Amino acid sequence: MSELIIAFLNYRGGFLFQFDPAGDTIAFPSPRSWGFADTFLKLHANAVQDAYPLIASAIGEAAAAELRAFAKLLEAKAAKLLEEDFSTQFSVGLMNKDLALSRQLAAELKVPALMLAQAKELFVMGMNRGYQDEDVSAMLKLYSHF
Repeated sequence: MSELIIAFLNYRGGFLFQFDPAGDTIAFPSPRSWGFADTFLKLHANAVQDAYPLIASAIGEAAAAELRAFAKLLEAKAAKLLEEDFSTQFSVGLMNKDLALSRQLAAELKVPALMLAQAKELFVMGMNRGYQDEDVSAMLKLYSHF
């Protein structure tokens, strides 16, 4: 299985298997259809965009669109992360603000947001280390301190 698909399924585990017996879709994500998607991806030199119609025919349009978006994000950030280039595209400070607003909204709606609270704490740690003006990818540096 390609590293891209494994990384995507680790990130969006809900897409490993989605079947709606009442639905009318022919293609849906399952371990077997992810195997087909992997084959199609390899036939197109791991270029999701080139293999997209085939991948969508195996895992469905929604899962294929999410995989394509994930691949684009990974492509955009991977080189920067490897080079430890944390020049700002979206800052830690802005993400910290957005997480605070999200927590506030969750509290107002009385919706549990346990993971949101943990993410907010991580971004507070990043702010305390002086990352507020760096790209959110700078949060990677936090893990070297654990």
